[in-house]
This record gives sequence, C-alpha cells and structure tokens, in this order.
Amino acid sequence: MRKVFVLAACVVLLATTAWAARIDQASLTTWASAASMPGYTFGGVEETDPGVYVMVWMSAKQEMIGVHVYPASEFKKNANQTVNKRKPQAITYNGSPATYTDALAPTGTMSVAYEKAGKTLVISNMGQPRALTKEEFSRILDGLAIDKLFK
Repeated sequence: MRKVFVLAACVVLLATTAWAARIDQASLTTWASAASMPGYTFGGVEETDPGVYVMVWMSAKQEMIGVHVYPASEFKKNANQTVNKRKPQAITYNGSPATYTDALAPTGTMSVAYEKAGKTLVISNMGQPRALTKEEFSRILDGLAIDKLFK
C-alpha cells in the first residue's frame, strides 16, 4: 500500500511539473510585449545568466523600469541583504512574500517570491528623481499582470 501511495505521489508531482508554465526568454518576450505600462516603451528581454532574465521599459525622459527574473533562491539573498545599514522591509504582494527597499535612493527595489513557479521577480526604477514607493511598484506589477505569467 505504501509503495502505491509513493508511486501515485511521484506521478502527481511529475504531471504538475510537466504541465507548469515554462518561464523562458520567449515566454517573457511575448508577455512583456503585450504588457501595459503607460508612458513607457518596452525595450526587450535579455538572458544575462542561465535562467536569469532582465526586461526594461523606458520613458521619453530616459527613466527606466527594470524587471529581473531570478531562480527562487535569490529571494532570501535579497531579503537578508543590508544596504547602507538598512535591511529591506518585509511586505507581501498578492499573497506572495515580498520585500521593498529604497536604500539606494533615487532607486527603489521590490522583490517578490513566486514560490510555486520557482522564481523571484525584482522590479526597480532607475533615472528618476526619487525612488518609487512599494505602492507604486505594486500598481505597476498589477498593470503588467505578472501573476498570470507565474501561475
């Protein structure tokens, strides 16, 4: 009986893994090209390291919003990293663990752990007169509908 249960659990795990959405450069490019960020133009997706992707949106004023997708392990590193004697603030975004910091103002950063997808998303602003707030980052992520990509 125990062997049957273990075998069934392995089959379920394999099936859910096989049916899970694959996050790669092509899927990110498709998603980001269709995503809405008023006032910004999508600049593209680049794989900076194996499994690490960066997407950039730029405004006419040369202000940028960058979105990085990392493996899940990156979230704990970001959550525990002290910058300018400040640790990131622990928050949640749509029920997922997240952090926010403006320790490198005028650059702000928000990290979100998408545990089921095995990914960490990091969004930051650059070239702007002030760091975006966690509420502003949340509104941007809501507009991008990033949750759909990681489900």
